[in-house]
Amino acid sequence: MKKSLLGLVAVGALIAAPAMAADLGMPLKAPPAPIAPAFSWTGWYIGGNLGGSWTTVPENFGIPSVPFTLSNDATSNSLIGGGQIGYNYQINHIVLGVEADFDGRNNSNNFSCPVNSAVSATGCAPTPQISILGLQDTQNWLGTFRGRLGVAFDRVFLYGTGGLAYGNVQHTLNETQLTGVGGTTLAALVVSDNTTRTGWTAGVGGEYALNNNWSIGVEYLHVDLGTDTLSTPTPAVVINTVTFNPSSATFHDKSDIVRARVDYRFNWGAPIATRY
Repeated sequence: MKKSLLGLVAVGALIAAPAMAADLGMPLKAPPAPIAPAFSWTGWYIGGNLGGSWTTVPENFGIPSVPFTLSNDATSNSLIGGGQIGYNYQINHIVLGVEADFDGRNNSNNFSCPVNSAVSATGCAPTPQISILGLQDTQNWLGTFRGRLGVAFDRVFLYGTGGLAYGNVQHTLNETQLTGVGGTTLAALVVSDNTTRTGWTAGVGGEYALNNNWSIGVEYLHVDLGTDTLSTPTPAVVINTVTFNPSSATFHDKSDIVRARVDYRFNWGAPIATRY
């Protein structure tokens, strides 16, 4: 009987101890705080971009029968802007992604020089001549389809990117013969094209997530759409008593792009990660 009474007293003391401690103002250990969900870059996103496009196009012209050659680096700059859509998947700090974008731009340049093989066989003649060579290169809309690989530091995402590039390019080769120095046009031979070319692109970028849905960023891309050659007819063409010997001009369409971007992230099906 005594042992039973002692046992009941002990149990009662254990039950009453927390209440007594609270009444006496003694500190109690708080329950652990809930683990906050970590930020994740996983999910679909869509957004827009705006920036600048700079081109340096090597141009090479030649008339083999003369012979005559000319080289020029044509430069231009333009605003560029459009939209992008993509998907990211984050594994720990590594982020894998794929992105497609489509932008409009208008990089255009015109190169004109007097030519005379007797005066200068490798470039523009030093004084006005009756023969004038004109080259034009225009790079219009541009699209890319790229992979992205980078590292995330919570809301900061730094990445490298590369893949397919495609875009509209236009070229013109214009050989003009004047009636005399400073005169009017006697004859002109013009060859042009308007094509969609494919190539490659590579670059780097960074993004910062303002909240769970919106992010801002900046990126640099180098774009190479390859070379294109325009050729005049073979054999020689006679227009208004002027003989135009077979010639050709090659254009290498390259550009560099820097643009700011803003994205809306949907977070459909994003995993719930935890921070430790």
